[in-house]
Amino acid sequence: MDKKEEGLIEKVNKLSLPATILIGCVILGGFYYMSQVSKQNSIEKQQRLEIQTKKEAQEAEATKEASAKLGKMFCVSEAEELAQSQYKKTCTYDCKEGYYYTANYENYYKVCLQRKGLD
Repeated sequence: MDKKEEGLIEKVNKLSLPATILIGCVILGGFYYMSQVSKQNSIEKQQRLEIQTKKEAQEAEATKEASAKLGKMFCVSEAEELAQSQYKKTCTYDCKEGYYYTANYENYYKVCLQRKGLD
């Protein structure tokens, strides 16, 4: 080998170390970037999941409240019908249509609520 070739090899060796370091940094930077992107996606997914869970809980609560309200409305109707029926059975004179004893109504209403688990 002559001096020209040795000089060329020496220049290549001198350039290969910085190039290797540069390539290594690019690779490590790429891995770091990908890990940060993955971390951010994971955080966003967790936040979406929490929002969805809260929304579902609110919808379930609203459904439960609506169901309870509807059940109470049915109990009002049922208690009125039963109290009016009881009134008609016990009324001996001057009975009026649609009237009932408040005590009977309240009792029938409480029984209905208990039966439906709304008390």
